[in-house]
Amino acid sequence: MWGTKGSPRTMVDRIKVGQVRDKAPSGKKIPGGIRIISIDTGAFKDLYHFRLGKTIDEGGGPMAAHLHSKTGEDYARQITAEEKRIVDDEEIWIQIKDDNHYLDCEVLNMACVEPEWPGGGVNLVDPSGGKKKKIIKGKKSKKKRRW
Repeated sequence: MWGTKGSPRTMVDRIKVGQVRDKAPSGKKIPGGIRIISIDTGAFKDLYHFRLGKTIDEGGGPMAAHLHSKTGEDYARQITAEEKRIVDDEEIWIQIKDDNHYLDCEVLNMACVEPEWPGGGVNLVDPSGGKKKKIIKGKKSKKKRRW
């Protein structure tokens, strides 16, 4: 489990891993410590909307965001609950509707799979350990699958 915090301003990198803290602000010890990961939420919101645009404008392809055909209107309302505006010569995301929980969730999900995330983001593991199975036609495997 990782503690995360959205950065209120643009960062040099999209993800910044903080130092391990072994005490809470109150001075109480934190067993094992905690590391706060700061996320440039504006950059990830840009990336998410870019990926949605690839799906709509280009019909998919690499990096496109694909939604289930039964995705509801509540999802659409929440991912459009913020819009990018220019304020004092700076582009920032402004919340224009009450609920933006799905957008926040998408931002955190995308951050967790980035290579900069501690441990390298998504690491796919071959459940067979790389061993090839011998397939004999006509016989079904009695071994239960894990997927």
